[in-house]
Amino acid sequence: MSVGGNLSIVGSKLDGLDLTGSTIKGELRLFEEKAGQIIWSNDARLVLLNTTVGVIQDSFEAWPKSPAALDLRGFHYQALAGRDWTPAVAQSVSKPEKIMASSPLRDLLDWLQHSEPFSPQPYEQLAHVLKETGDEGLARAILFAARERQRNLAWEERQIWNWLLMTAEAMFIGYGYRTYYCLGWICLFLLLGMFVVRCTGEAQRHALGSGLAFSFDRLLPLAKLREKHYQIDLQSPARQYFYLHQLMGYVLGLFLAGWLGGFLG
Repeated sequence: MSVGGNLSIVGSKLDGLDLTGSTIKGELRLFEEKAGQIIWSNDARLVLLNTTVGVIQDSFEAWPKSPAALDLRGFHYQALAGRDWTPAVAQSVSKPEKIMASSPLRDLLDWLQHSEPFSPQPYEQLAHVLKETGDEGLARAILFAARERQRNLAWEERQIWNWLLMTAEAMFIGYGYRTYYCLGWICLFLLLGMFVVRCTGEAQRHALGSGLAFSFDRLLPLAKLREKHYQIDLQSPARQYFYLHQLMGYVLGLFLAGWLGGFLG
């Protein structure tokens, strides 16, 4: 189906609607201030598979609410407008001025989570629209949520290896959307290494001062502060701890390198 203007279903009573492959050049209207609400049946499903629209004029209450109420795979739009929608958005859908960025993140995620089967594309589409309006933080939160949903699905489907890798990626770099996690881990292990060499007497025995520089060199060997730090033979239990310390340095470096490779590529 191809619609040259707007398509409004406001005020309708529907058991479901399938708009697969449709193109609506104007607005898909699910909400209008004075036209009343759409009445969806309890098991209604709205299919927007590979559908393209200009602007969605809606409210969160305008969508069907059953657990698998939506299919948003391949759904493309240029702006998502709510009750604060203004005519300027409809007149220039190529440069939407405002979307539902003022709405709580949990409402946006609730809308996406009703889409079954799962695909990351609806999350990426919403994040793209959010970035176009300058809301980078909310866009990253949406993309992070998509990866979390993928991780949960990997667990449910017993894809244990994928789940473990995604869990590590979430913990150490926040899937690349919260890379400050890695800085937190580095600071933690730097302080922990310093604590170990001081409490075990290794700092005094080898004249390591506070032990912070030694901890840094053993955690991040690419940035050598002092060659002597690599020639010291620690005694137990410090030796056993620093096996883990150095291993975590490589793990953190691998995750950062992988993220940078994807970012720069």
